[in-house]
Amino acid sequence: PSSQKFSAEALQATITSLPDNLVNEATLRLAEVSGTATKKQKLEVLEEQEELIEDEDVQEKKKHEQEKKEEEEAKADENAKPKESEPKPKESKPKSKDSANH
Repeated sequence: PSSQKFSAEALQATITSLPDNLVNEATLRLAEVSGTATKKQKLEVLEEQEELIEDEDVQEKKKHEQEKKEEEEAKADENAKPKESEPKPKESKPKSKDSANH
């Protein structure tokens, strides 16, 4: 009996640590299997899932914008620094009339 109590407490602790949307979805699945699921339950779970998807989309957009901003900053930094590997342009000397005649 004491091992069953421990197992029940462990199970309850595990369930309470899960995100609400996951618990609600599991509850709905159980209700569907037993034939007691209501339209209201289904709607609530679908609305939660929709909110999660929207939140995920917002996070993805923010992440993409941040990555794009970092790329642009890196390019700007790269363009602002003179490249050592590039040869410096030589100044052209005006040709004298004597060298042009020969």
